[in-house]
Amino acid sequence: MYYILKDKVPVPCDRDTWAKWYENGPMDRVIKFDCYENVEVSTVFLGLDYNFSNKNKPIEVFETKIFGGKHDEYMTRCATYYQALEMHQKACEIVFKEVQHATS
Repeated sequence: MYYILKDKVPVPCDRDTWAKWYENGPMDRVIKFDCYENVEVSTVFLGLDYNFSNKNKPIEVFETKIFGGKHDEYMTRCATYYQALEMHQKACEIVFKEVQHATS
């Protein structure tokens, strides 16, 4: 299923509406981005539900990922904007501990 983000809320839509919204560029989809030394933490709105198989669980339209470092490719997904902010914060804490440990 396709979604666009309106006022921080994922709204179901058809493919054409999603494609038009998606063309607006990546800044419409980036929720938060941080970099600690050479390790990046990125949280984005995917616009597609990645919970393909389990209809009893919430949608997964936000994704937080770590790029680089010991936790490279760490990834979590969730359903809401505010959950995404929490996921991002947790990923940043993981990376920050890694960076602190490496410099001690």
